[in-house]
Amino acid sequence: MNKGLSLFIILLIQRCAIGSTQPIPISPQRMATLTRDRQEKSTLLLTKTNRSNILGNPIWALMTPTGQSYDVVSGRSFTQSKNRHQEGTEAPLPPGTYYIGKTHHGPFSLEELGKSWFVDLIPQFKTGRTELGIHLDPSFEKSENEDGTSGCIGMTNAQDLDELVRLIQTSGINKLVVRS
Repeated sequence: MNKGLSLFIILLIQRCAIGSTQPIPISPQRMATLTRDRQEKSTLLLTKTNRSNILGNPIWALMTPTGQSYDVVSGRSFTQSKNRHQEGTEAPLPPGTYYIGKTHHGPFSLEELGKSWFVDLIPQFKTGRTELGIHLDPSFEKSENEDGTSGCIGMTNAQDLDELVRLIQTSGINKLVVRS
């Protein structure tokens, strides 16, 4: 054990023994690290990769705090450069921070949502987009016009979606950050 850690533990034990209510000082750098680590443990990250599927739709990476990464789609191959804040464009999710809302189990009336899960995404910024979420893309690599999503995150297979929903429901993940 290093000398600094030993001294910290001794001071902590002494304060506990005498009932001190004085806080143990933490440097601003250490506090920032602890805050960032706590936030990262509850945050998914969506970033665009340099890969595309067989129909030309860009593959995005959805990364979990545990290090798991899922290949997903957002938008369609022909909507990637459209206005990401405008409703009806079918463009990928706008960049920014989202709260993760409720998980809903299907089947759903819209076939393109898949039959299993829909996870609500609530933008924490001003946008014209609504009804955003995470769901299965049942047309992944099957139909040029339907491959992808209308702007949600589309999981490429049901097993990955089931795994992600279980992780969200049990781990405290409550936020998504989308990077361009």
